[in-house]
Amino acid sequence: MKPVFSGKRERTIGFNFLLEYGMKLFLILLFSAFGFFPVCVDSALADSGTLTLKEALAEAFKLRPNLKSEKDMVQSKTYDVGGAKASYLPQVQASYQNNYGNSFLGYFLFPGYQFLDYQLFTVGVNQLIYDFGRTGHQVSFERRAMDQEKEKLRKVSLDLIHDVDIAYLNVLDKEQGLRVAIAGEDDAKKHLEESEARLSAGVGLRIDVTQAKVNLENAIMSKIQAEGDRDVALVTLRKSIGLPKGTHIHVQQYFPGDTEFGHVSDHDLDIAYQNRPDLLASHDAVLSSHETLLGAKSQNYPTLTGNGSYFLAQIPTQALGSPAIPNSAFSSFSVGGMLNIPIYQGGLVMDQIHGARARESAAKNQYEETRQEVRSQLRSAAILLHEAKSRLAEAKLAKRYAQENDDLMEKAFNVGTARSVDVVDAETQLRSSLAVYVQAHYDVIMRWVDYKYAEGLLSADGHEAIP
Repeated sequence: MKPVFSGKRERTIGFNFLLEYGMKLFLILLFSAFGFFPVCVDSALADSGTLTLKEALAEAFKLRPNLKSEKDMVQSKTYDVGGAKASYLPQVQASYQNNYGNSFLGYFLFPGYQFLDYQLFTVGVNQLIYDFGRTGHQVSFERRAMDQEKEKLRKVSLDLIHDVDIAYLNVLDKEQGLRVAIAGEDDAKKHLEESEARLSAGVGLRIDVTQAKVNLENAIMSKIQAEGDRDVALVTLRKSIGLPKGTHIHVQQYFPGDTEFGHVSDHDLDIAYQNRPDLLASHDAVLSSHETLLGAKSQNYPTLTGNGSYFLAQIPTQALGSPAIPNSAFSSFSVGGMLNIPIYQGGLVMDQIHGARARESAAKNQYEETRQEVRSQLRSAAILLHEAKSRLAEAKLAKRYAQENDDLMEKAFNVGTARSVDVVDAETQLRSSLAVYVQAHYDVIMRWVDYKYAEGLLSADGHEAIP
C-alpha cells in the first residue's frame, strides 16, 4: 500500500521549519551584533580610531567605580557636617492628641457609652544655650572627617592617573618592541633568501643557510613573544581605564626621542609633604581624633538648655455630663531653662576619654609612618629615575656601536672577508640593542611618572607622561 500524504500537513511542516530556523538565524545575527562587535568607547575614539592618553584618562574618570564611590563618600561627609551644625538651631516639636474614654458621669448614668474626653494640641521649642564646646567639637570632627575623605578622593584620583599613565606607556613600549621584532623577522627572511641564492649559485655554504634558518626561527619566536606582551599590555590598559570586555582600542603612537624630562631637586621632599593626599589624609585623621578627645572631655561639664511650650485643650460637652457646664477651650504656655550637671555615669565618660586619647596617639603614629613612607618612596623613585637615565645614555651608545658593527660586517661580507655567521651575529646584536634602546626611553618616562606620583603632582591630562 502506498503511503498517503496530506498536502495541508506538508505545507504546515514546511512553514514551521522555516519559522524555527529563521528565528534561530535571527537570534544568531542579533547575538553577533551585540556580542562580537567592539564597543564604542568615546566619540573621539570612534572618529579617529585612536585613543590618546588624555582621552583614556577622561574615560577612566567616568568609568572607574572606586572613584564614584569616593565621590559619594565625600558627599555623605558633607551632609554629616550639616547634621552636626543642626544642634545649634532650635528644635521645634508639635503634637495633637485625641483621648477617648468614659466620663465620670457616663460611667454611672450610661454604662458602655464611649465618647471623646478631650483634645490637646501642644507646641514645644528647645534651644541649646551653652554646652562648653561639645557641639563645636562635634562639628569640627565632622569637618576634619570630610577633609580626610576629600584627600582620600585625591589619592584614588592620583592612583588612577598613575595606573593609566603607566599602562598607556607600557602599551607604547610593547608596540615599539613588536615593530622591532617584525623588522628583525624581515631581516632574517632576507638573509635566508640571500644565503639560499648564494648556495644555489655555488658560492655559498650550507652552514650559512642553516644558520640563517635558525636565526629566522629565533626572530619568529621573538615576534610571537612581542605580540603576547603587547596584548597583555592592552588588557592591562583596558582594566586601568575600566573599559568593558571586548573593547578594541588603539593608542596614539608616541616616541619620546631625546626629550628631556624634569630634574630631581632637594626641595621635592617638601613639595611631597605638602601635596601627597595620603599624608594629608593622615594629618586630618590626627586632627579629627583630637576633636573627638576634646568632645569626650566636654561631657564632664554641664549643659544649659532653654525651652518653651504652648498647649491648647478642650473638653467636649458630652464629657462634662451637662450642657450647662461651659466647655470653652483653654490654653497656656511656659518658658524656662534646664541645667544638666553630670555627676556619675558608671565611668562611661572616663572610658571614652581614655579611648579617644589612645586613638589620637594611634593616629599620630600612623601619620609619622606615612611621612616616612612618603620620604622613602620619593627617594626610591629618584634613584630609579637616575638609573633609567643612565641606562638610556648607555643604550644610545650601544645602539650606535651595534649599527656601526652591522654596517662593517655587511661591507666585509660583500667583499668576501667575513662569514655569513658574522653578519647574522651583527644583525642579532643590532636588533637586541635597538630593542633595549626603545625600552630605555619608555623606562625613563615611566620612572618620571613614578617620581611625580611620589610627589603627588600628577595631572589629569597626563602631560607628565606625554608632554
